[in-house]
Amino acid sequence: MLLTPTESQKGIIPILKKENRNLLYVIGNEDPYYKKDTIDSLKNEATIRFKVIENSGHVFEDKDNNLGKSVENIKDITAFVEESIASGFLG
Repeated sequence: MLLTPTESQKGIIPILKKENRNLLYVIGNEDPYYKKDTIDSLKNEATIRFKVIENSGHVFEDKDNNLGKSVENIKDITAFVEESIASGFLG
């Protein structure tokens, strides 16, 4: 599972696209590393599933300082991982 590596390490995008293993990519849309065009470039990759967490920053904190929403963000990420395992995408 990848957590916001692409903009901090631009050279990784071509590597991700060539990867034979299935990957999960999770990022908050308020993360300073979030770039919509980068995410869009991964949308058609069969080996990459991604989740953009709305209104969240680099550590998935709610940008409105709502602690409950920050906890929900982590639960959503956990569910995303669990669903990817249960579906056979990971594992």
